[in-house]
Parts: sequence; structure tokens; C-alpha cells
Amino acid sequence: MVSVIIPVYNRETLIERCIDSLQRQDYTDIEIILVDDGSTDGCREICDEYAARDGRITVIHKENGGLSSARNAGLEQAEGDFISFLDSDDWIHPQFLELMLRTQQAKDYDLVICDHQRVYESAPFQHGDVSVFTPRELNLEDIYRHHQTKSCVWNKLYRREMIDGIPFEKGKYHEDDFWTYQVFDRMEKLVLVDKPLYNYLQRGGS
Repeated sequence: MVSVIIPVYNRETLIERCIDSLQRQDYTDIEIILVDDGSTDGCREICDEYAARDGRITVIHKENGGLSSARNAGLEQAEGDFISFLDSDDWIHPQFLELMLRTQQAKDYDLVICDHQRVYESAPFQHGDVSVFTPRELNLEDIYRHHQTKSCVWNKLYRREMIDGIPFEKGKYHEDDFWTYQVFDRMEKLVLVDKPLYNYLQRGGS
């Protein structure tokens, strides 16, 4: 099973597209964890409505504590063998989980990373080319500058044991930076999939 963790805070106009993209996945053995981080708009009600209709969805309501706190709450709840993170204003291709898992299982990789794009492409495509690295072959400068590997957590599929015991630091801006390098240090092999399976929304004023 794959656990997908979505921190939610005041995204009532965008959260439905995000959740819908998970419900439309070709791969269906998933646990969707919506962490309502003290939203003051309609997100609380939207999350509860989705959970009432889909047994794969769990909602955590908590006081606002920031992105790190929300992700940590989701990790504590997650039961999947693999973990993926999705931001509430983004959405994923219907084959995101299927292709990422298929790639992982081909050689039992510790981490699978896909490319991302701003605009959703509905055209069909084949499985992308892959490149395999060890963390030592990708030094920290490569990790933080490479278009795909970059330090964000959201275009990746993690083997569960690779991230156990590494919480996100609270009170940090760019909290991904303080987390990703610790995860990479544990890994033996990671693979890059050259397909834009993740849609990353750029919002004015974000």
C-alpha cells in the first residue's frame, strides 16, 4: 500500500482537484491522509465530505502548526509500505503511482523521482527513460540544483523505512531542505523517471 500525505490549509478552491487526482489513479491500493492544519475556510468540510464517500481517505484535524507539523502528523498516521507527499494546490497524472511503483519494483530502488510540470498534459505517453544513481554519485550540489531531484518532497515515492525516524523540523522556511539531505544519506540507489507526472502550481503571492 502507498500512503499519500496531503497537508491542507485554506485551499478550498484547489483541494478538490488535488484529491480527485488521487481518486483517479490507475493504482488503487492507496491510503489518502488529509491533514487539515487548522483551516479557516471550507477545507474542513470538504475533507470530511470526501472521507465520507471514500473509505481510503482519513482526515486529521489539528490546530495550525505549519507545513512541517502537518506532514509529521500524516507520517504518524501512515500505514503504507511506501510514502508520497502531495501539496494541496497541486495534482498528479493518473499513472503517477502505477509508474512510480513499477519503476521501484524493477530493481527494488529506495527512492523514485519523477519530473514535474506546471501545465497538465492529457496526451497519452509511454513509460519514461530512467537514470539510476547512488546518493554519492549525486552530490549535494547536484541534488539541490537538478531539475528533478531538487530538495522538494512532492515528486517522489519513498520506501517507508528510508524516512522512518526523520521528522520535518518545525518553524523552518523551506523545511524540505532540512529533511531531504537526511533521507538521501540513507539510500543506496535512487532512480529518476523522465516523465512529468506531477503538476506543480505556481500561485501569485505564494
